[in-house]
Amino acid sequence: MKIKYILPLLILLISLLTINTQASANESYKFTSIKKIYDLYFSLKNDYVNDNNKESINHAKEMQAAIKAILLVDLDSSIRKEYKKVKKILDINLKNILESKDIKNQRKAFKKISDGLYSLLGVYDYTSTVYLQFCPMANGGKGASWLSKDEEIRNPYFGSRMLKCGRIKETIK
Repeated sequence: MKIKYILPLLILLISLLTINTQASANESYKFTSIKKIYDLYFSLKNDYVNDNNKESINHAKEMQAAIKAILLVDLDSSIRKEYKKVKKILDINLKNILESKDIKNQRKAFKKISDGLYSLLGVYDYTSTVYLQFCPMANGGKGASWLSKDEEIRNPYFGSRMLKCGRIKETIK
């Protein structure tokens, strides 16, 4: 008689655990997928710091693949709207990087990618501190910002020519 009640309870318990595990995995996916884009962005930034536009092509391709892997329906509504806007910016400018062999043109596209990913940080919490850094001489003297995981200034717009030109404009925790 007791077995009659235990079996349905056991099935219910297993079902609840499975649903909770799936929800937890889905939640983890939402953040790791966007985190991957940021991690690849930081690699791309380092490529320009090191004046390595050949390696930047590989990271731009990887970023494109990471972006394509994100399904909008899997994102929270608070992130989805901003991500849609940023995705357009990323798509256009990653394509520009891939089509250009000139590091100056690639860096112009990188500026727009930096601006887009900065705006996404308004709704997405990266896993560690991010620094918004700024060089007043970049972008034809208009100035340009970039994101960094490191507090130390390493300028992706001028690379070895003006490696330490810039300042921290904002710390995002």
